[in-house]
Amino acid sequence: MPEAFCHFRTALSHGIDRFGLTNPDNRPIVKHKTGARKRQPNGKRLKEEAIVEVKTIQVYDKAMCCSTGVCGPQVDPVLPRFAADLDWLAKQGHTVSRFNLAQNPAEFAKHEVVKKMLADEGVECLPLILVDETVVSRSEYPSRENLALWTGSELTPKATLPVADKCCGDSVCC
Repeated sequence: MPEAFCHFRTALSHGIDRFGLTNPDNRPIVKHKTGARKRQPNGKRLKEEAIVEVKTIQVYDKAMCCSTGVCGPQVDPVLPRFAADLDWLAKQGHTVSRFNLAQNPAEFAKHEVVKKMLADEGVECLPLILVDETVVSRSEYPSRENLALWTGSELTPKATLPVADKCCGDSVCC
C-alpha cells in the first residue's frame, strides 16, 4: 500500500476529512450545494459548496394524541409548521428525533437534562428542543430561522410575487 494512502486512511480514522477539516466528535460532515449556477464564459465553475456539520436535534413534546399533534378537532397551527420545519432539517442532512410524553415516556426518563428540567419546572418547560445535547429552546416551538441558526443550515429566501407600481401603466383605468 502506498505511504500517502496509509497517511490518508490514518487521518480519516482520527476524524480528519479529505478537506483537512477536523471533526473531534467523529460526526459526519455533509457538503451542501449553495448555488445552482452554471459556468462563467471563461469556463470557471460558479457553483459554491459549503461544508455543514450534521447536528442532532431532539424534540421533547408535551403529551399529544399522536407523534406530531396535528390530529384531532382543534389543531394548534404552530404544530404543522413545526413538523414541516423538522422535515426540512432532516432533508438538510441533520438527525431529527421527536418524542411525545404520552407515547415515549422512557425517552424522557433516560435523558438526564430532560428529567431534571421536568422535575424543576414540570411539563411547562415542554416542548424542549436540544441540539447536540444542549437545550436551545423550551416552552415554545422555535421558528425555522432559529432552527437554521442553531444547526448552521442555510435558509433559502422565500419567493415573492413582483408588485407593479401602477396596475395599468400611466393610465387611470383601474
